[in-house]
Amino acid sequence: MPDAPEDLLTSAEIARRVGVGRAAVTNWRTRFPDFPSPVTSGPSPRFTWSAVARWMGENGKSTLLAAYEPSNAEVSARAAEDETTPANAVDDLEGGAVETLARAMVSLLRDSPDLEEYEGADEAEDERGSGQVAEFVDTDEPWETDRPIVLDPACGAGERLLAAADRFRDEVALIGRDDDEESVELARRALRLHPFAEGYDVARTRPTARAQAVVCLAGDRPPRGAATEDAVGAWALRCLELLRPHGTAVVAVPAYAATRSSGSAVRADLVRRGALDRVIGLPSIPGAPNLHVWVLRQTPRRGEDVCMVDVSAVADPADLPMSREAWDRLVDDADPALVRRVPRVALLDGVTELDPARHVGADPASTAQGLADLTARLRALYEQVGAVLHAPVTAATLGARDLVALSELERRGALTIVPRRSASHEEKGPAIHKGDVLVSGRGQSPSVARHRADAGAETAHVLAISAEHLDAHFVALFLRPEVAALPAATLHGGPSRSDLRRCRIPRLPLRDQRRYGDAYRRLLDLDQLTSRLARTTATVLDQTVHGLTTGALRPVGAARPRTQGEPA
Repeated sequence: MPDAPEDLLTSAEIARRVGVGRAAVTNWRTRFPDFPSPVTSGPSPRFTWSAVARWMGENGKSTLLAAYEPSNAEVSARAAEDETTPANAVDDLEGGAVETLARAMVSLLRDSPDLEEYEGADEAEDERGSGQVAEFVDTDEPWETDRPIVLDPACGAGERLLAAADRFRDEVALIGRDDDEESVELARRALRLHPFAEGYDVARTRPTARAQAVVCLAGDRPPRGAATEDAVGAWALRCLELLRPHGTAVVAVPAYAATRSSGSAVRADLVRRGALDRVIGLPSIPGAPNLHVWVLRQTPRRGEDVCMVDVSAVADPADLPMSREAWDRLVDDADPALVRRVPRVALLDGVTELDPARHVGADPASTAQGLADLTARLRALYEQVGAVLHAPVTAATLGARDLVALSELERRGALTIVPRRSASHEEKGPAIHKGDVLVSGRGQSPSVARHRADAGAETAHVLAISAEHLDAHFVALFLRPEVAALPAATLHGGPSRSDLRRCRIPRLPLRDQRRYGDAYRRLLDLDQLTSRLARTTATVLDQTVHGLTTGALRPVGAARPRTQGEPA
């Protein structure tokens, strides 16, 4: 009997049901070849829960956690470097980015959404008393709760609400609203599976409830009924409208919102009235645009400044503070390389620029040391490139080569061509084993698998290679021009199976094949090294220019002599 639809879970849903971080599930899928394969493909592949639960029972959860749950940084690095499962790696990375951002946003809320400042609020400021009444336009009766409300007016698939449930458990009531019915259904389903999201209401309507806490990812379109066409400013103002007195709103906005001229009026209004409490520049998160977080207060706090926090240099987003106490400690320490309190009057200059990087000064000592470390890494990369460059090649006598078609090699059992979709049109792709050759679409060259995994969406065919007859890198090398010359005959941009079978490679003894394969491997290593070299060089240049222009660094050594005719 087929599984019921509710038994098909994404990696994130499996993690929540099991009670582990999503990084653990990502890692298990990568390291364990017997982890159940997904039964559906796409951006969020789904797994049969009964199969996953059975696998967990066979392996033992405690053993898995103790031996195989790495840090988020390790998972991200492995996913970024793994060339055999591009689709799965990107999918997991994007999902992890969404989850990391959601947890970081929710961590900026008070330790209890029933804010201590709110408890001391004047009753005249809030005639509703301690009971919370959420009145919605799509219901005849209000939804009543005695719990503090955490509201997401553009909840999407519910990532921020789930993060709130992770942090506050059943102490809060969760409210989500979104214009997209599919997103609303995904959020409902995810909250239904969460063990601590007991009180929640998610619907496709405009939110009218007022909450102690609002979390929101500003969209590229203004909310319905907005008074301004500037989408980011409109979402910020809407979040303020939805707050109860002394409530806090955490709004993630694209980095360009800090300086874009169309939003200057709203930015100035937020600063002028004291609603903008903090602006945080986030590190680059794979799968997400560059983001800032605006922390807004419905009731202005005392003080005449805005706290600018720049944590964009944090190497791994998972290393961000993940509790309000940690954020407060970061601000209280006031490291000049990370935090600066800017007077509001200094921001109201007609532009109201809110980019933390322009306001936070760099610490000269840490900048110089960091640059020295980075430069040492750059030197090491140059040495590695030099070591690879000496790979010997020599001129060969051109002549007619004895070529063999892949169809002939398949007939002899030297390889097997496995299509991405089986003849029965199952949703899951073929298993990949270490040493298989992957033929992908979209103009990518054939590659060699480094470990066992499921085929990604871009893999058109898998060539299972017999190591007794063929060298995988030799095959991948000589297939490059052959595959490039073939038409893209499939929906995935890859060649058809019949076209691939007509591709030919030289007929050589295995010993000679390995010589070609070793040379090709060295070229691939050189390609990876030069890419890393380019990225590291660009970083050194950017950081040096930043240090020189901000005053954190100064040039050393004597000035060059003037040339004839050059002014003094």
